[in-house]
Amino acid sequence: VLTSLVVCIMLTSRQPSIRTIQSVHAAQVTVFSIRRRHIPPPGTLEQRLFREVTKPIYKAPKLSRTERIILQLEEKERQKLENPYRHFLLRKAKTDFYDFAENKIILIYQPFYCHSWEWQPIWNKLYHGGFCFRGFPVSILREAAKGTKWQAFADHVLREPIVNKYLFGSNEPAACAKALAITSRTRFLTLLGGVIDHRIMTRDEVKAYANFSTSGGLEALHSQLLGTSSLPTSELSSKLTHHTSELVFILHQHASSGTAEYDSSSSSDSDNTDSDSD
Repeated sequence: VLTSLVVCIMLTSRQPSIRTIQSVHAAQVTVFSIRRRHIPPPGTLEQRLFREVTKPIYKAPKLSRTERIILQLEEKERQKLENPYRHFLLRKAKTDFYDFAENKIILIYQPFYCHSWEWQPIWNKLYHGGFCFRGFPVSILREAAKGTKWQAFADHVLREPIVNKYLFGSNEPAACAKALAITSRTRFLTLLGGVIDHRIMTRDEVKAYANFSTSGGLEALHSQLLGTSSLPTSELSSKLTHHTSELVFILHQHASSGTAEYDSSSSSDSDNTDSDSD
C-alpha cells in the first residue's frame, strides 16, 4: 500500500493532500501492531497464603532415566493386575471355557490365514453338527486354570503364547469323526490334539478315538475288555507265564553279554599292565 501511494505521489507533480497523508499513517499503525504479555494477577490474600503454605519443603528427587523406566514398568504391571476387565475375563474363562468343557471333547487346531468366504462355510457346518469355537487369551486361560483340575491342560497345552482354536462338541466318537471329516478338507486348520474328560490326547489318539464309531463305539471296546477279563484263570495264567519266561530269558541274555564284555575288558587291562611291568 505504501509503495503504491509513493508511486502515485511521484507520478503526480501536485502536492499530496492531507487525506492521503492520514491514510498513510493509518496504514502504518495497522501494520505495526503492539503485542503485550498477559501478567496474571497475584490473587487474593487467601490464595497467596495457600500457595505459600502448600509449597514442598523438600525438593522432588531426581531420578535417572533407568529408574524412571523401571517405575513406569512397575506401574503398568500393577495396573494390568488390578484391571477390572481382566478380572471379568478370568470369570468368563472359568464359566464359558472350563465349565463349558465338562463332558465334552476339545479339539485343538492351529489356524492359518484364510478369507472370510472360506471360513464361514466350515463354521456353519461345524455349528450344525453341534460344535463351536471358543477362545480366550493364553495368559487368561493359564491364570484361570490355577488350582483346578485343568492345571495339567494349562501346563502342557498352554505353555507358549500360541493362538490356537479350540473346538467344543459332543464327546461321542461319531461326533468327533464328523468334525474331523469337516476340518480335514480345509487348508487353514491343522489338528494338534484334543482333550476328553481331562485327558490330553495327541493327534493320532484323537483319530483313533474317532475310528471307534466304525468299529462299534465304546460299547464294542467295553465288551472286548469284559471278554478278556472273563477268560479262564488257567489260560490267563499261562499267557502271563509265557510272557514272564520270555522276559526272564531276555534279561538273562543281556546280563550274560554284559558279564562277558566286562571279563574281556578286564583281561585286556591285565595284559596291558603285565606288558608295562616287563
